[in-house]
Amino acid sequence: MVSVINMVTIAGQVEPVFDLVTTARFWPQWHPATEAVGGVTQRPYRLGDLISERGRIASLQFHVTWKVVDYVRPERVALECERPPARIVYSFHGPGGVTEFQRELAYEPAVFADAFSDSAELERFMYSQSQEGLSRLKNLIEEILRQERI
Repeated sequence: MVSVINMVTIAGQVEPVFDLVTTARFWPQWHPATEAVGGVTQRPYRLGDLISERGRIASLQFHVTWKVVDYVRPERVALECERPPARIVYSFHGPGGVTEFQRELAYEPAVFADAFSDSAELERFMYSQSQEGLSRLKNLIEEILRQERI
């Protein structure tokens, strides 16, 4: 498996940021590949919860089910899917009113062979897409937190 790691700093205390990031209903709003979600979507997910996701990466449609396999609030969450094999780990660190958020995606490059003949191109695409997603996530979370303060 290959991993891409992206980071962003979000203006907000770690606990509310953790709860918003781990609420799957927001995925379609921030992650470019996600078109729809199902399962546990209306509350922050917890250990053992299942989230279904439908989306597109480049020219490939996908429908996967993620299982929360690690959960330590407000520090870390890991989700895994069996087919295709993939793992996402969210890490949170909250020094003084801001949250440093890291997303690590581990995936099997062979799954994307039809869309990407070059593994370096695939890795650049996955990194870029994840970075765009984290930029959108930052804006979304900061706006929600701002609205809640009003």
